[in-house]
Amino acid sequence: MAIGLNGKGVTLRRIRHRWGTTATMGMLGVVLLFSSGCAVGQRPGRGQCMQLREGSTNSSYWLYLPEGYGEKRGDGGVEKYPLVMTFHGMKPFDDQNRQIREWQQEADRYGFVVVAPSLNVPALFSPLPLDDPEHSALRKDEQNILSIMDEVYRTVDVDPNRVLATCWSYGGYVAHFMMNRHPERFSTLVVKQSNFNASLLDASRVPEYRDHKVAVYFTENDFKICRTESQAAAKWYAANGFDLTYAVFQEKGHERTPSVAAEFFARQLGITAKTPPEELSQLQVKIINVPGAKPRTSAEDSTQSRGSSRAVPSRSFTGSRSNYANRPSRRAALRSQAVPADRGAGLPERRGPESPSE
Repeated sequence: MAIGLNGKGVTLRRIRHRWGTTATMGMLGVVLLFSSGCAVGQRPGRGQCMQLREGSTNSSYWLYLPEGYGEKRGDGGVEKYPLVMTFHGMKPFDDQNRQIREWQQEADRYGFVVVAPSLNVPALFSPLPLDDPEHSALRKDEQNILSIMDEVYRTVDVDPNRVLATCWSYGGYVAHFMMNRHPERFSTLVVKQSNFNASLLDASRVPEYRDHKVAVYFTENDFKICRTESQAAAKWYAANGFDLTYAVFQEKGHERTPSVAAEFFARQLGITAKTPPEELSQLQVKIINVPGAKPRTSAEDSTQSRGSSRAVPSRSFTGSRSNYANRPSRRAALRSQAVPADRGAGLPERRGPESPSE
């Protein structure tokens, strides 16, 4: 059967084929749009990368040991490395594999051990926004993360008093939640291009970690929900009296920027970069005021003072050191649980290739 279309005979079958092709191409375009923003542009590191499973929960995670891990110090002792716990965004656009890949260069640059656990709650059909602190997947992730951290303390030379909680995209819900519910487990929180919902947080826990350093970063051209919820996060931390650093990076979209989190964490610890942080020099900062936070008048103030409401007004994202390394520890109980590894010996059984790939 044929019908007239602009004077030409076109079969219904051909019309259906064209509509099907158009729909397929449209869906492909959407996938490519999301995928391009989620690509890992950072170069691989020179350290050891492995996929592992935690014994009690069978939960999967990637572990990265920086270049030079396990080398003896000048005094013959074994170095304790700062730990980065990075929480991935929504699958399939992000996962623990991509997180461990984006962090390798920064781990080598500053000497960080990095752990990227596989999460359940950042799934394609999960609630957006996430507003239920009792969500079953979130609670499962909470227990898995704690178990993974315990295993890492037993098997890797990390310092449980120097732990960064960081994330990207949907992983922000997890990062904010973990810091709020387990503040004794983390020393610093840095979220980037991430989600936030105050409904997930227990305000009564704030006094337990108000002295922790917090940084909220997002990009000028990020997804609207990430921009909106990042601003909400900054307002919440400022209103609750946290030592907040807040910055918006110009002319960037929903991109991976691990360098800003790594530099912030290293600065709190007084760690000097072994190699130039090239990515940082390419970031331009837009100054944004946070309602409820006291305005600051200098660049140093805006990165170091309690209740800071402005980003660093500089073409390159840098800042001065703080006295964080001299702050008395509140995690002595965790330190007693950490069993040093002998140059990496005693690690759980390896489950994946040396070098991760998509």
